[in-house]
Amino acid sequence: MYLVQVESYAGYRRAERPTSFLFQGKRFSVEEVERSWTEEESDLRAQRRIFIVHTKDGGRYKLSYSESTDTWWLEEL
Repeated sequence: MYLVQVESYAGYRRAERPTSFLFQGKRFSVEEVERSWTEEESDLRAQRRIFIVHTKDGGRYKLSYSESTDTWWLEEL
């Protein structure tokens, strides 16, 4: 997993939906959120938001947002 910077749409909650992210010096635009869900972070009693996304260049990634630390993590799928 990689720590990444993510731009996101923020409605009534922070980081509601990712719109783009920076990875290895390149900006990737999110074309589609395939699916999303929320998991409990057991050690901090907070939630982690998970997104499976497709980028405009055809990539597929898993983005995880920790509400307790306000950080994003990336996994290549």
